[in-house]
Amino acid sequence: MSNTKNEELALFGERLKYYRKKLNMTQAQLAEKIDVSEHYIRLIENGYNVPSMELFTEICKVLDVPAYNLLQSNNEAVRFTNPELYEKLKSMDESQLNSILNSIFR
Repeated sequence: MSNTKNEELALFGERLKYYRKKLNMTQAQLAEKIDVSEHYIRLIENGYNVPSMELFTEICKVLDVPAYNLLQSNNEAVRFTNPELYEKLKSMDESQLNSILNSIFR
């Protein structure tokens, strides 16, 4: 894996951890809600694994967070430096966001 891809995975994991903790949810609780092991959640949060599209969708539902929040590195930066991109991401449906996720983590 390239350095850039490793960094993207690490950032994705950090965002996942942020939103999980924002709900005062443990890794074990999230794992139970999406029917995976706590170890699997730990691997994602530490940047060693990428969830499948189905699990990514479940994570977004459980954490009640739009997919674009987990996919972009800095919500505020995107919102203010590229408002068109921010609005497009906000208006995308689940299928479109899944396509983006697939492209990023290929």
